Amino acid sequence: MARAVQESGIPHVVLLSSLGAELPGGTGPIRSLHYAENALGRAAKNLTVLRAGYFLENWIPVLDAVRSEGLLPSFLAPGKPLAMAATRDIGRTAAELLLDPARGRRVVQLAGPRELTPEDVAQALGQRLGRAVRVQGLPLDAVVPAFTAAGMSPKSAELFREMYAAANAGRLTFAGGQAELRRGTLGPGEVLGGLVAGD
Repeated sequence: MARAVQESGIPHVVLLSSLGAELPGGTGPIRSLHYAENALGRAAKNLTVLRAGYFLENWIPVLDAVRSEGLLPSFLAPGKPLAMAATRDIGRTAAELLLDPARGRRVVQLAGPRELTPEDVAQALGQRLGRAVRVQGLPLDAVVPAFTAAGMSPKSAELFREMYAAANAGRLTFAGGQAELRRGTLGPGEVLGGLVAGD
């Protein structure tokens, strides 16, 4: 990617990254975005890094359990707020940034209207279903077995375990300095409500 950017002479690049990508390690798959930010930073004439929060759509694989059992399984720590973002907000923000090119390097952080706990997500889904939904906190030791059972390689599954551990330790948060914070408009009700209710 960096070579293509450099050879093309493109005047401005927007890279979708993640909160926590400023950290060199201990963040699982987000570490590759740290590398990408640095590689493109050297190659691009002007670069906007869009560091998004945890995708709300990451909850989609557990919606069957929400519907059938009233349980929201979560590797994210119950009761701990985390910056989450809807992919529609991410796409809209990326388009806005493409239309407003950076000069040099710009970092934009994106989260939803407010930080959310797993309980907040469960409450939004329960409201849509008209029933109580309870968070089922899962131990991090269950990440690798769950992800490998779904077809992921053990090495990749270990990276996701590391990412969840980083999130639960509060490492995937807003960076300081010159990084700009923007807020999306969509929450779990808007993003997941229709999916869980079968609309």
